[in-house]
Amino acid sequence: MSCRPATRRRQEAAVFQARVTKFKDQLVDVKTNREYQALQHEIATAQSELNAVEEKELERMLEADQIAIEIKQAEAAIAAQQKETEAEKAARARELATMQRALDEAATERAALLATTEPRLVALYEQVAKARKGIALCTATRDGACSVCHVRLRPAVFQQVRQNDTIIQCESCHRILYYEPPPAADRTVATPAS
Repeated sequence: MSCRPATRRRQEAAVFQARVTKFKDQLVDVKTNREYQALQHEIATAQSELNAVEEKELERMLEADQIAIEIKQAEAAIAAQQKETEAEKAARARELATMQRALDEAATERAALLATTEPRLVALYEQVAKARKGIALCTATRDGACSVCHVRLRPAVFQQVRQNDTIIQCESCHRILYYEPPPAADRTVATPAS
């Protein structure tokens, strides 16, 4: 809030107060009833204008108090939000550090595996991954299809994939296939009751 309107209102109040005082001082010098009534009317007018200015000043003061309360509430809300944001940042930093450690461990394990794997197989894997948006491996479904391109494998190829002892590529998408046998519960066949 600027100081000028408040100063101007104080000056206006001082002018109206001076007018009221001047008119009251003139009351003692009045000679007729008509002059007395005219001065009373002027005093009432000046007093109502003074009251209006004072009322406006009180309204502005109440508004300023309300704004000050709202500012304090907003500052408290901002402080709470900043604390929450800082806590979230700290949690994200911890999560990032954990993920970075996991990534470093995985990279170390990958490097160890690559060192023990035939270079021909590593080159094949990287070639397929590059051609297939990073997805070089996929499973063969239980009904003998590629799980990514959904093309049915020839029965002989599917049997080779099920053995999981050689590198077999899908004839359609060229991804490297592997087979995951169903869990033990799915493999058991219910025997009919005699």
